[in-house]
Parts: sequence; structure tokens; C-alpha cells
Amino acid sequence: MKWLWLSFWFFLAGTAAQGADRLVVFAAASLKGPLDVVLADFEGDVVVSYASSAVLARQIQQGAPADLFLSANTAWAQLVAESKGVSLVPFLAIDWC
Repeated sequence: MKWLWLSFWFFLAGTAAQGADRLVVFAAASLKGPLDVVLADFEGDVVVSYASSAVLARQIQQGAPADLFLSANTAWAQLVAESKGVSLVPFLAIDWC
């Protein structure tokens, strides 16, 4: 039996403008469905940009303003965390068989 582990990591990127009225979230495209449902009640307060973890990581490294990065790839999350001087915190692990 094979086990597939899917881990999402997040960190506060700290690149967004101080005092902004909206939370800017960069999220892995695989989270679009669940996040859209969860964030429906926060319309206007949260702006989400969906793409691959690699694309989002590169954008953050180049200065894109993100308050929260939800990555489906630990390596990309670690790379960005190290470059921004922040810590990773796992928030979801899925065990598929």
C-alpha cells in the first residue's frame, strides 16, 4: 500500500504594506475550492492569489506583497521563509492511501 503525504505550509511573509485594510493571501492552486468556501464570508477583507507554489514563491521573493503564503510544496515554502527571515508552521497534512 502506498501512502501519499500532502503537506501545506504557511508563514507570514511580512511583505505587505503596514496598516493595509485587506489580508493578501498567496495560496497553492489546489486550495482554491476549500479557501473560496471558507473565505466567502470575508469578501472584500481578504484578497487571494492562486497559482503553483513555485510561481507564488518566486513572486514573493521578487517583492510581491503577501501577508500569508499557503504552499503545497515544503521546499518552496522553506526557500521563501529563509529569504524573508520567517518560520514555517505546518497547518495541514493529508494521509491518502
